[in-house]
Amino acid sequence: MAILPDQFVHLDLSQQESINAIKEKALEQDENQSITHLDEIANEMYHEYELNMRHVRETFSQFIFHTDVTGLDSSEISVNLAKMLRIRFRHQAPRRPPRVVILGPPGSGRST
Repeated sequence: MAILPDQFVHLDLSQQESINAIKEKALEQDENQSITHLDEIANEMYHEYELNMRHVRETFSQFIFHTDVTGLDSSEISVNLAKMLRIRFRHQAPRRPPRVVILGPPGSGRST
């Protein structure tokens, strides 16, 4: 698409918190799911995320800004991201909406 992002933001979240968030969301959608089945699905989703992120980290490591979101709620994450995006990336750069890629494991608050 020939659109180059200004920044990659990785929302760091522990594996256990991510897995817990996946399970909570699945239970909200279907309270009748078995716990064993839920653990299996959550672990599989996190494993798939890790496989994909390994290659992203190798390719874009110098461009990724990491921010720890462990223990933060979605409003705190939004405020932190908004502060970061107000920063100009180059001196005298024109003001325009920044092009940002947000990365993170399931449950880290990307969609928020």
